[in-house]
This record gives sequence, C-alpha cells and structure tokens, in this order.
Amino acid sequence: MQYKTYDAPCPDIHASKDSAVIARGKYLVTGPAHCTSCHSSPEQLSLLSQGKDVTLKGGFLFKLPIGKLTTPNITSDSATGMGG
Repeated sequence: MQYKTYDAPCPDIHASKDSAVIARGKYLVTGPAHCTSCHSSPEQLSLLSQGKDVTLKGGFLFKLPIGKLTTPNITSDSATGMGG
C-alpha cells in the first residue's frame, strides 16, 4: 500500500510544561472533549468516575455495519501510541 503525501505548512507546536496548560488539557480530555469515552476501556472509565487517572491506550471496539473498528492508543508511548 502506498500512502499519499501532501506538502502543507504545519505550525511549530511544542508541548507545554506550564501546569495550568496541562491541567486544562486534562480537564478537556476527561470532561467535555470525551476522549476517555472511546480511548479507554470500560474498566478504566469506572476508575475515572472515582476521580482516578486513566490511560488513553485505546482498544474500545465499535461494531458497525461497515465492520469492527477499534480505537487507537493515543498515549505518548513510542512503541504503541502516538509518541513515535
């Protein structure tokens, strides 16, 4: 399989070390953005409801008419997530 490539300007983005920015991101991921709904397991979601941290390692299975789709790992892990 050959992937298409595009020449597009990308912004110069860097991870912030500002604790307020990190806290806002965590709030969004675990709250209104609902990232944990698909990128965590049901077991992890029960931890979230207890106020504990959860991982975003994916694996949630959607059984759809077009087939079965599994959500990806969106952690920073370089071997299995987006860190690579």
